[in-house]
Amino acid sequence: MKSRLCTSTLLAFFLLPISVFAGDQEEEHQLCQTDINQPPGDIRSVSEAHVSQLEVQYIDSPSELVNNGLTLLASMRSFTANTLRLDDQLYTLEEFHFHAPAENTIDGKRYDMELHLMHRNSKGELAVVVVMFTEGAPNKALEGLWQSIPSVLEKRATLFAPVDINLLLPVDKTYWRLNGSPSSPSCLENAVWVVLQHPLTLSPAQLEKFTLTVHNHESTVAALSTGTTR
Repeated sequence: MKSRLCTSTLLAFFLLPISVFAGDQEEEHQLCQTDINQPPGDIRSVSEAHVSQLEVQYIDSPSELVNNGLTLLASMRSFTANTLRLDDQLYTLEEFHFHAPAENTIDGKRYDMELHLMHRNSKGELAVVVVMFTEGAPNKALEGLWQSIPSVLEKRATLFAPVDINLLLPVDKTYWRLNGSPSSPSCLENAVWVVLQHPLTLSPAQLEKFTLTVHNHESTVAALSTGTTR
């Protein structure tokens, strides 16, 4: 399935920079603390800009899940056909994972859960698609994933049934865009972030199962610069 988005955009500014520890080495720690492009962040205000067309094609289901004590990570097979095209660059989906509560905030609001879909192009550059979740109706894709959640840390579990990753994306893919770095080590690696503006829902039971199984993960909000498409 392909989704296309090509419109004018807004450049959003983030305020109140806060230090974030994201590395084991002292040098990396210091650089992460001073990098204002380091997520998490809060979207505050916007001004007009332009970004290129966004094209997403997700065909394959993830192959396995792992609970690392911070998040639930779903990995893809190395030959996956799942791709993102951005700025005439083709990125391949490597894995996706969740944070509850959300790492980033929008106008000061922290959502119940946040999804990061991690893509990489042939140059080794990262592109991260972000989806917010709020409590409400159950999500069919999450239901399928949660059935395979490993209860033991670092244990990999094969999915019981294929999961349609497209159900983890909103129909309206209007987005904010920013250049930054991953919120997990190494935070020094550059990444393009595409934060979808429209959240999805998950049921209270789905959220509870995630938070009870995976260590509750909450980060300090930092300052960022980003762009938005509408």
